[in-house]
Amino acid sequence: RDPARPAIGSATVALSATRDAAYRVVATRGDSIYLFTDRDAPRRRLVAFAIGNPGVEHWRDVVPQGADVMDHVEEIDDRFVLRFVRNVQHGVRVYERDGRLLRELPIRPMTTIQDIRADAPGTLVVRAVEGFAPTRRRYDLVSGQ
Repeated sequence: RDPARPAIGSATVALSATRDAAYRVVATRGDSIYLFTDRDAPRRRLVAFAIGNPGVEHWRDVVPQGADVMDHVEEIDDRFVLRFVRNVQHGVRVYERDGRLLRELPIRPMTTIQDIRADAPGTLVVRAVEGFAPTRRRYDLVSGQ
């Protein structure tokens, strides 16, 4: 309820009874949790579920596993920014909260993305190495420019 005064006495809810996969909470919204996992998805996926129903049978794919390997996901400006790997090359896609692809950013070939962060509302900063040169590029979150 109040992040400054969390209800520490509340019951703990396990996401999994066993260590059968990797799990990372990416975001929360109301009673929904957005989870980045390789559970039943070796190339990873982003799922959502209600905190009261954490069982796998209640999960909903937001960004399902695809042909590319999902490397990292961040929530930025109420969207999901996903770093992926295709043919040993990094790329970046921006998804709406409901999982609709907004765009893929124009990342140059031979680029290794090190970090993606929000710079200002609606702006991403991608820190990378292009060939052997460190770079820092800004992109508009919506237009990709």
